Amino acid sequence: MKFRQSLKSRDLAENQIPKVAILGAGNGGLAATVDLTIRGFSVSLWSRRIETLLPIQTRGGIEYSGVFGEGLIEPTLVTDDLGEVLIEAELVIIMLPTSAHFEIGQSLAPLITKEQTLFLAPGHTLTILPAALHAGGVISPEFCEVGTLPYICRRDENASVSISKCSDYLPFAAFPVNRVDKMFSLVQQVFPKIHAMASPLMTVFTYMNAIHHPPATICNAGRIENTDGNFYHYFEGITPSVGRLIDYFDTERRKVAMALEVETKTFVDHFHKMGYTTDEARETGLAYEAFHQSIPDRFIKAPKSLDHRFLDEDIPYGLVLLSELGRLAGIKTPSIDAMIHLAEVCTGKPYRNEGLTLERLGLKDKNVDDLKHILNNGF
Repeated sequence: MKFRQSLKSRDLAENQIPKVAILGAGNGGLAATVDLTIRGFSVSLWSRRIETLLPIQTRGGIEYSGVFGEGLIEPTLVTDDLGEVLIEAELVIIMLPTSAHFEIGQSLAPLITKEQTLFLAPGHTLTILPAALHAGGVISPEFCEVGTLPYICRRDENASVSISKCSDYLPFAAFPVNRVDKMFSLVQQVFPKIHAMASPLMTVFTYMNAIHHPPATICNAGRIENTDGNFYHYFEGITPSVGRLIDYFDTERRKVAMALEVETKTFVDHFHKMGYTTDEARETGLAYEAFHQSIPDRFIKAPKSLDHRFLDEDIPYGLVLLSELGRLAGIKTPSIDAMIHLAEVCTGKPYRNEGLTLERLGLKDKNVDDLKHILNNGF
């Protein structure tokens, strides 16, 4: 499916990247396609499922609302052919669930060229993508990532997207670390709010969804199942007691980070720096206040069931990774471990076995020094 690009940017710079490929047509993929097309980039959009793209084909583009106003944009290309979307793309933005990072790495391995830069948005899955690329025959895999989605946004069933906020702060890291300067200068042309971090470990520890989505979802399990999620997830679902649980998870996260010599902000400080809450909330240091004073998050509804990425993504690819890094560093994470277990009981899903274990990351029998060497120099 191909479209003529009807919406031209008012300020396209001559030195901008000629073409961007976006892999994933979910919330973030559609928001990024809208944002970059409005700013004048040639954007090609890919989804593995043709049915995901059909509403865009039928309507002739992506309808959007929110911070960019209202309108319809037509990407340069919309396709379910991975090889086609990569043609001439200098920057390949992967906006897929973390559960798909290994699979997409395997699919990309025979297709990408050394001139193309892979950018996970968000990433925070440490070495899972380069491990997949390496297994697929890429000799010296490279990639870069940000630790959080660049937008607060929601796609509906008609492939329209509402964008309520663009992040003011995007922590950026590269693998291996010794290639960060090259990749940073490229990605900054597209996402000027990125800030370079010293290591991909730092983007792991900025994966804040893992800190608040699981406790808020499990603590509201009965309400979600009784109402099909018909309440405001953050504003109503995060009460003072749920907020205290989030704060405690955050304490364990920071202990693991400290043991790995990674500097990290508190959840509330990070949330504030991204522009999602008020100065007054930041001063309290409480997750409850941060969410209750968050305008962008206030009217987001809860999941309709427990079969949702808030658990299926944020536990195996977030909490499990924190627990495993704690094990590597000799730091106990009892509250995080308890949440993993409770979620497994509630859903019947083996989150730990299917998550980012040290074995899956290629880090079995490694110590902290081994991990740092791999991150700095690659496989």
